Amino acid sequence: MTIVGVARGAGRRVLAPAVPSAAPVAAAWLFLLIFPLLFLLVRVDQWLDGEERWRERAVRREMLDVMRELQPRLTPAKRLEEGLCGIERLIGFPDPGSGRTLVAADDHPGLDPARLSERFETECRRTIGCKPVFLLAAGADGTAPCLRIDPSLMDGAPPRAVTMQPVWLSVAGWLERRIWRHTGETDTLKRRWSGSSAVREMQVRRAGLLERVFGNDPFDGLTWGTAQPFVRMRPGGGRYLAYANFLPSGPKPDAPLLGGYLAVFRIDDIPRRFLLAPLLSRPDGRITSRLAVIPRETSSADALRLECAPPKELLQDWCLGQRDRPFSLMLEWDRATVRHPFRTWQPWLLAGFYLIVFGTGAYVFLRLGGFFLPLRLRGQIAFAVGVATVLPLIACSGVMVSYLDYRKDIDRDRQEKMIAERLEMLENGLLGYFESVKHRLWQMKESLSCRTEDGPASVTRYLEHLRRRTHAPVVFMITQRGEEFFVAGPGISEKTRMMAERLGEVVRAMTMRMFLLSGCFGESDLELPHRSKLWTRRRRAIAANLSLIDVGSMMYLDGREIDPRFSGIGDSIVFQYMIKYPKERGGRLHGLLYAMFRRSDILGMYLRSLERRREAFSDVGNGASVDFAMFATSGMDRLSLDPATVWPRAAAVDRRILDLARRTLSVPAGSTQEIPEAAGGVSLVRAFLEFPVVAVGSVRPVLPFQHVWNERLLIAGWSLYALFLVAFVTYVLTRNFALPLESVGAAGREVAAGRFDVALRLKTGDEFERLAAEFNGMTAGLRERERLARFVSDEVLTTVRGNDVVGLHPGGERRRVGVLFAHIADFERITAGASVDEIFALLDDILPRIERAIRDNGGSLDKIIGDGVMGVFHPAEIPAAIRAGNAALAMKRIFDEANRERADDDMVPLRVSVGFVTGNAICGKIGSRSGRLDFTVIGDTVNLAARLESESRRRIGSPILTDEETIFSMGMAFRYGLLGTVFVKGRSKPVQVYELVAPEGTA
Repeated sequence: MTIVGVARGAGRRVLAPAVPSAAPVAAAWLFLLIFPLLFLLVRVDQWLDGEERWRERAVRREMLDVMRELQPRLTPAKRLEEGLCGIERLIGFPDPGSGRTLVAADDHPGLDPARLSERFETECRRTIGCKPVFLLAAGADGTAPCLRIDPSLMDGAPPRAVTMQPVWLSVAGWLERRIWRHTGETDTLKRRWSGSSAVREMQVRRAGLLERVFGNDPFDGLTWGTAQPFVRMRPGGGRYLAYANFLPSGPKPDAPLLGGYLAVFRIDDIPRRFLLAPLLSRPDGRITSRLAVIPRETSSADALRLECAPPKELLQDWCLGQRDRPFSLMLEWDRATVRHPFRTWQPWLLAGFYLIVFGTGAYVFLRLGGFFLPLRLRGQIAFAVGVATVLPLIACSGVMVSYLDYRKDIDRDRQEKMIAERLEMLENGLLGYFESVKHRLWQMKESLSCRTEDGPASVTRYLEHLRRRTHAPVVFMITQRGEEFFVAGPGISEKTRMMAERLGEVVRAMTMRMFLLSGCFGESDLELPHRSKLWTRRRRAIAANLSLIDVGSMMYLDGREIDPRFSGIGDSIVFQYMIKYPKERGGRLHGLLYAMFRRSDILGMYLRSLERRREAFSDVGNGASVDFAMFATSGMDRLSLDPATVWPRAAAVDRRILDLARRTLSVPAGSTQEIPEAAGGVSLVRAFLEFPVVAVGSVRPVLPFQHVWNERLLIAGWSLYALFLVAFVTYVLTRNFALPLESVGAAGREVAAGRFDVALRLKTGDEFERLAAEFNGMTAGLRERERLARFVSDEVLTTVRGNDVVGLHPGGERRRVGVLFAHIADFERITAGASVDEIFALLDDILPRIERAIRDNGGSLDKIIGDGVMGVFHPAEIPAAIRAGNAALAMKRIFDEANRERADDDMVPLRVSVGFVTGNAICGKIGSRSGRLDFTVIGDTVNLAARLESESRRRIGSPILTDEETIFSMGMAFRYGLLGTVFVKGRSKPVQVYELVAPEGTA
């Protein structure tokens, strides 16, 4: 219940609500607005910055994933496969339908080799940027072959296409096929190449034909639809890609072929724009002119960048073949992708806050100056201010929930992924560092062919310079003239020197076979003195037992690692480089250079480079410690750790990191394994594949769950503030809006209770004040009606207040009613000696009680007749006789109570005489049209009731009298007794009179 002020004024009670002053309310609004505003300015920016940092990390992880997907596609073999598949779809090969694509002129089912070759070369120039140096196409089951070969592959005239038919048939699986197309040409081929002798002949002819062109078989072990790299073992060498594909006529493995082709591409001819198309076709793809040894992440005000080294095949083939500098792959993402969407709305929200604060302050000054706003405008302002007050909470909560949602991303799975990526980056960085060392060696070896003309001393000095620049322990060189140069570092171990001597003995035999294969000299030239001294007969015998294929494959491993099984060098790595004469001197092979590296030395150089660059692989922040470390092992067998070679240095004394590293010794090479960690940490270990090194990555919380509790407390604080703000808003709205309404409601309840002496006092200057004025006018009218009702009956009052003019004319109706007359018996005798005041005091005490008895029983007071009253009981749910009887008995009780009060004062007792009857009477307005009207009842029933009241007055005890008809109407509701008959004036027959004693069932 709202507390209101109650005062007395002009005989009336005044209700005035205690509405709080406008100044404190507005000041509280200002405080509640400024506080969230200041909080937004400080805290929300921090949340947004934190979330954007997490978004940036997510973008960086996505960039790493994209780069990891792109790198395998950038190898020459993979790019060639993708390009040729696109060309095949473009020219209708393979045809998924009937196979009648590129049909021959005679409408023979199958591919037209001439048209296929021409269209294929055209599309290769357009799509890839180069044409194949070797293209062999044939029709159904090898019919009508067509050959196109680059003149640079052969010194003489190229072979005819028909002679290359066994190559096509062999690669296409002719020997294993059981079903062919039944044509004359196919039948001829079946007869020609059937039988064991034909099979051997086909194999021999295939080997001879391919040996003549390439020096080896580039299609050996080739799978249809895949590109296979190989080295051409003919003078001039070079790196090539072989590709073959065929179109079967059905889904069965042995279905007849509609045709196909064999193609060979020179890797050096494939342009960079085609090799890098998957990267450069992306809007965020770039290349840079520097080599990223490890993935490098950089950022600027408008972009995020990730640089990674290209695949080893692409980097080596491009840089070594094109004499170009190394390059890196780069992804560049717009920083706007990590910008929080709320940043766009933040200025508008702040502007709205400032506007509301200014408007609230202006409202305070207006209220203090006595200016009142309309209620509707006040409600709109209150709504706007409420929204502006709650909106910061909603905005802050949304930003905070979004921020916490991004914080959830740093869960265990993402931590594992982050550690695994970092460990992989360390391994890729080591491989990239090694590639940079190899590239430096490639660049420096180009000057060796010229320095051999200056004498052995010049060559030795340059080799020593090359060894120091590349940090190679041993450099070994043999020329085709039989000169041998061996340069070793001063601090190499005895084990390294022994491995170098073992390597030298092996490569002396292999280089002789390589020089013979490349045509540098013949067998007879080995007897020359300067060659026979190096290549003795014993070494010639060893070289003769070497596999021609193995030696040939090593011959063209220019700048690549030699298989350790040829040298027995264990944990060391040996690279072979070809020293050639300049092109103006024929470009022939002049010598072979071998550089031996110990894997542990390469690892040590890489770790020292990380120390110099201060690579940030250890960090403490965001409530967690992120540690990474690398340990060298005793060898590729990884039996024990080498604490002397470790990065960072602090990891060598960290027991926890050392323990994790020891567990890595049992991890298979090239795999990553998770190590269980307590206290919510995540640890992964990885054993590198190509180097004797293990890496450890660990994330552990510095303050376990502290940030979680801080965020929970922050959310709880905001929730309490929101509850307080809602409570305050509710309180203000109640005090300023609900209080006047409560006052009006309280006054209305007073009026409903019949207390019309109430007034409202609302000094709000708005609609509430006007409502109070109208309410006060209403209560004044009700008080006037109450005063009139004391002099006239309710029916008269209703008729007078009605707006119907016809209702003011005389008239009525006949209805069955109950009429009761009651008088104070012997009133003249009782009041004979009383004063006027005492008489009015007696009437003022008795008559209201009599009237209440009539009204409480559903009757109406028709008129007051001196010391008596006339009551009328109109038809209702309860019969009028019962209601009139109850009213008569109530009057008896009223007088008994009054007599007890008078007996205390030694006053004369009072008696009431009551007579009532029920019957038909005329009810209505009686009087003149222009004069006075009175609403009453007339008729014989009224006269009878009056006569019975007079009869009661004359009898002893003044009994309650009624007639026989009324007794029948009451039924068994009362106890009564027959008193006899009386003659009533106006009736010819006597009337039986009954006394009403009490209600039925009472004693």
